[in-house]
Amino acid sequence: MRFYVAGKFEDKDRIIRIMDSLRSQGHEITHDWTQYNHPEDIYEMRLRAEDNVEGVRRADVLIMVLVDDLPYTGTFVEMGV
Repeated sequence: MRFYVAGKFEDKDRIIRIMDSLRSQGHEITHDWTQYNHPEDIYEMRLRAEDNVEGVRRADVLIMVLVDDLPYTGTFVEMGV
């Protein structure tokens, strides 16, 4: 199956562990956004957002990793896709 794992950049270590576990079980990650740093300019932000949306569209399953103490915006956009 193809998975997209959404979450907050500040929680990327947990996201990486989840993606590694899925890969070890033979699943595909449609886009690994954790490999990038926070974009500095609006053009780069747009490119990253487009990559994320495409990753969600290609996925069979969306996993959202949410913790109580972090604000979420982009994750909910991904859920809407």
